[in-house]
Amino acid sequence: SFRPPLDPINPVAILVRLTEVEVFEQFLHRTFPGKTRFSIEGLDTMITILDEIIAESAETGIYNIMLGMAHRGRLNVLAHVLHKPYAQMLAEFKDPVVRVDKHGDDVGWTGDVKYHSGASRAYQDQKGKEIDVQIMLAPNPSHLEAVNPVVEGMARAAGTRADRSGLVRPNPSRTLPILIHGDAAFAGQGIVAETLTLYRVPGFRAGGTIHIITNNQIGYTTPPEQSRSTRYASDMAKGFEIPVVHVNADDPAACAEAGRLASAYRAKFQKDFVIDLIGYRRHGHNEGDEPGFTQPILYRMINAHPTVRKQWADRLVTANEVEADRPDALVQKHMGELQTTMDQMDPKQSLIEPHPTPPPPGAAKRVRTSVSVKRLVQLNECLWDFPKDFNLHPRLKRMIDRRRKALDEPTKATIDWALAETLALASIVEDGVPIRLSGEDVERGTFSQRHAVLHDNETDKWHVPIRDMPQANASFEVRNSPLSEYAVLGFEYGYNVQAPERLVIWEAQYGDFVDGAQIIIDEFLVSARAKWGQTPSLVMLLPHG
Repeated sequence: SFRPPLDPINPVAILVRLTEVEVFEQFLHRTFPGKTRFSIEGLDTMITILDEIIAESAETGIYNIMLGMAHRGRLNVLAHVLHKPYAQMLAEFKDPVVRVDKHGDDVGWTGDVKYHSGASRAYQDQKGKEIDVQIMLAPNPSHLEAVNPVVEGMARAAGTRADRSGLVRPNPSRTLPILIHGDAAFAGQGIVAETLTLYRVPGFRAGGTIHIITNNQIGYTTPPEQSRSTRYASDMAKGFEIPVVHVNADDPAACAEAGRLASAYRAKFQKDFVIDLIGYRRHGHNEGDEPGFTQPILYRMINAHPTVRKQWADRLVTANEVEADRPDALVQKHMGELQTTMDQMDPKQSLIEPHPTPPPPGAAKRVRTSVSVKRLVQLNECLWDFPKDFNLHPRLKRMIDRRRKALDEPTKATIDWALAETLALASIVEDGVPIRLSGEDVERGTFSQRHAVLHDNETDKWHVPIRDMPQANASFEVRNSPLSEYAVLGFEYGYNVQAPERLVIWEAQYGDFVDGAQIIIDEFLVSARAKWGQTPSLVMLLPHG
């Protein structure tokens, strides 16, 4: 059902926006026939929803908006939400796109396709005034939903202060993650459930995510009844007590209201919200695909169906809200602007993308990492200096007593791996570098070796030696994670690229379990520099007995 919003919707502004969206896709289709672009057509009002969410967020004090999405409609989001220049996007459609690094080496073969790239921009209100809001679209691989936990980690890092000792100070109300899913992928990809599991877990909360399911009611060639066991693509969200709004993509006013409702709910409760945007896909999965092979009746209906821009324009003309010739004039205006941009491009122009320079060979060897014995002794004394009323488990007390005495005679010291790690992390925190350590059972350690968090044997009160030591000049955050490798490593990757000044560590419960996170390793960690121009510094610990 639909209720008129308190803040009236500008019908002409929506017409202009829908014209921009539709004309951009049609221009690309006409100018670059057969080029894959995964067009938004049939779900054009996704841009209307994003416009509303971003505008509402800017008014409520959000500083960072992080978007993650797969390929459907991505080029339109880059052009009209991220304001990526038309000239640059058209240049990327022309062959060849040359990518040259600072050493003059052609690295064109290492990059990823244009509908996987990311972008960022500062937000401007309707009068062109710049507001202190940063909007970022994270790059993503072909693995459709793999970017979900990455965006959540980015949001957590952006909304968390970690530069002082003691507890980290998250402020989720200042950061908004938006995840855009395909209908088949939301139901079919397990990473969606793994990421939803994180959303209210301590240490992983990002203050609520707005999810938009771009529901074109078909997955490549597979109909809904073959791609899920539920009535709605969004049904999995019900298990997490997340409200779901189903909205017709052919009704721009209802879509704008859905965006406002999602923003208001998230702002008030800091919980997730799902918009199931139900529309269609005008072409095949890609523009070279023939959808009529598998859905002949459906695509006869779609071919005869007027676009949402046409429907909205006819509605405004009938209601005398715009002149009869205004909609076509807008189409010609935007088509002309794109053609002018194309005509003015230098045919010899090549697009040189930024490419981070690798450090010179041997750079790591030249970094001084040693710590003086005197400093280690001081750290060790303070690490195991507990409050007098703190009661250790008797067996654990014997282990801690050995650690306490390990450096009494430094020349004869016997230091095991766990104590060496503790001293190393403590010295880094003393240097003023925040540390985040997460993974399955990392607080105690799989082999009962770490004990980064100690529990009072009588009261179960917690004590975190590295965090609470007097020498701490930054935060030390250690978090047990859900039993997930894929989502949690993705989360920590996102946290790391957003906050590279912090030491971010993920540990597998057991070394072999890293293979559960292989997609993140392949598509982000290993290929980040070549594909995305990112330089992650995430540390992975893979313990074996």
